[in-house]
Amino acid sequence: MKNKLYTINQYLILLIVSIAVSNCYAQTNLEYKRLKAQYPGEQVVTIMNNEKLNISITNGKIDVQLDSYLEKIYLENTAGLYSEGSVDYTDFGKIIKIEAGSLLPNNDKYKTIPVKDFTKTEKISNHVFYDGLKNISFFYPSLQKGAKSYLKINKQISEPRLINANFFQENNPALTSEYSVSFHKDIEIDFRCFNINDTTISFTKTINKNINTYSWKMNNVAKYQYEAGAPDFNYFTPHIAVWIKSYTINGKKINVLNSLDDLYNWYYSHTNKIDEQYSSELKNIVDSLLKNETVEIEKVKKIYYWVQENIKYIAFEDGMAGFVPRSASKVCEKRYGDCKDMANIIKQMLAYANIRAHWTWIGSNSLPYTYKQLPTPSVANHMIATYINNGNYYFLDATGKKTPLEIPTDFIQGKEAMISIDSNRYEIKKVTTVPFENTQLVDSVNIYIDQNNIVGNGKSSLTGYEHISLYLQLYDTKEDTSQILRDYYNKGNNKFLISKFSIAQLEDRNLPAIVKYDFNIADYVKIIDNEIYVNLNLDKNYQHEDLNADRKLSLQKDNKELLKSIVTLKIPKGYALQELPQNSTYNNEYFGFKVEYTSSKDEVILKKNIYINFLLLEKENFEAWNNMIKQLNKVYLEIVSLKQIK
Repeated sequence: MKNKLYTINQYLILLIVSIAVSNCYAQTNLEYKRLKAQYPGEQVVTIMNNEKLNISITNGKIDVQLDSYLEKIYLENTAGLYSEGSVDYTDFGKIIKIEAGSLLPNNDKYKTIPVKDFTKTEKISNHVFYDGLKNISFFYPSLQKGAKSYLKINKQISEPRLINANFFQENNPALTSEYSVSFHKDIEIDFRCFNINDTTISFTKTINKNINTYSWKMNNVAKYQYEAGAPDFNYFTPHIAVWIKSYTINGKKINVLNSLDDLYNWYYSHTNKIDEQYSSELKNIVDSLLKNETVEIEKVKKIYYWVQENIKYIAFEDGMAGFVPRSASKVCEKRYGDCKDMANIIKQMLAYANIRAHWTWIGSNSLPYTYKQLPTPSVANHMIATYINNGNYYFLDATGKKTPLEIPTDFIQGKEAMISIDSNRYEIKKVTTVPFENTQLVDSVNIYIDQNNIVGNGKSSLTGYEHISLYLQLYDTKEDTSQILRDYYNKGNNKFLISKFSIAQLEDRNLPAIVKYDFNIADYVKIIDNEIYVNLNLDKNYQHEDLNADRKLSLQKDNKELLKSIVTLKIPKGYALQELPQNSTYNNEYFGFKVEYTSSKDEVILKKNIYINFLLLEKENFEAWNNMIKQLNKVYLEIVSLKQIK
């Protein structure tokens, strides 16, 4: 091969070109390097998350469009793991147009590779009472370290009352997250900010001819970080809910969600769409259930429990069917329905018995809102029936199997219910929270020492939500019952085994469930010379459940409860008690415990009570909680010592 010779000028030209290319490449990587340094350890950073809500009046009706743009950059070689993209939508928010693609570094700019194939599928969800969820999936092509992705969506929101809140946080940090609402001057809107203060967000309001625009912008948004036991994300993530109050056409004001009255009128209008027909089958069922019953509240129980037992809960919705209950006759015929179908069949069955029940819209404990805060459907994701008797309110939620009439399902405790009285009247009523004394697990065991092992028998009484919890674990499962009970009681160490058991009254809501069991725990007892050491704390509830000092999020419990444990140790022949641990107590408004040791010549008895008296524990109580757990952890280390009698 001949050597290629260059003149001095040619070398200078090559050098200049080389430097220029190098500078272009540096410019391309400048953003990447800056973000890599700004977010060490992060794999993905959102460059821009922008949502624009446009509300106008078209042909005398409200028209709502949502335009969104999402751009991300990938900082590690794991970029390919994020290639799969997905967008959920419903008929209330149809996707009119979608664009997506990858932006690959290419000298001084990015090369755009658009997504060509989008796949539409149906999805099924079971946690909301309006669903019809659909999905579009796709793949970002050729994602690599330093690349970006973009996603553009235009949605048509067909029901102006169903504008979703905008959330500023994601699973990764964001440089900028912005939300704006533009609306015609003849449209009145309102909004409410949650978990936002003036120092974290900037708000601007502009007027351009007949168009008003509200804009909220957050910079350097930290990523959403979940903590164990925390409530749903909308309790603590920054978000804004916007709703349309009214609009004016030809001088006439038309209310949309101007007040709770408008929300109720919209809810109630759906009940008029029920294709309700007389059902001889359902009437015969009611007559059969109540033929020997004269007391009204007992009639309500029988109907309520029949629906719990015979109508299977299945969430399946599409469009406005998410708000309109199916007829009681159809639900009875098919033997399944969602929450509002169950509410309607209860209402109609009670009507056949000449007893009045009320449609009720309510939110689960996944929603933090009250009706005073938001006169919108965002407050409620559930529908039940309510029976009122002498000023007492009974919330009939048949999705909760084995839930007694006297208590609500656990996930609606403390929530506000919108109860229909008639076509024009309603009542907002807060569901009571069930006291911890009403939910008890009382576990009493007698144990004997067999060499290094514990052999014993136990009897448990379960009431309230403890009863329901055990029933749900055992209901319709293929798992071995003894294994479920072993996990449920979980005594001593991992060698705890149940050899025999019986369960009574599990099906009876009015009586405690009773579980009797024989068990053994291998290698639990320590024997050193002529002394025996045994820890009577076989149950170590809440052990090591202290909260991190830097925890930010509240602690949520499904229900309040009282756990009682009684352990009676039979002192082996030839031995006597040498040392008894000290008693211990901790009392607080929201939680506490009491541990008491007693003894006789033949026995040592440990009695332990732990109460949880909160559903949501806020940060100001974390220190007290940790103090209790610290003290409880010490209690769990206490040992009973027995010494051989000479």
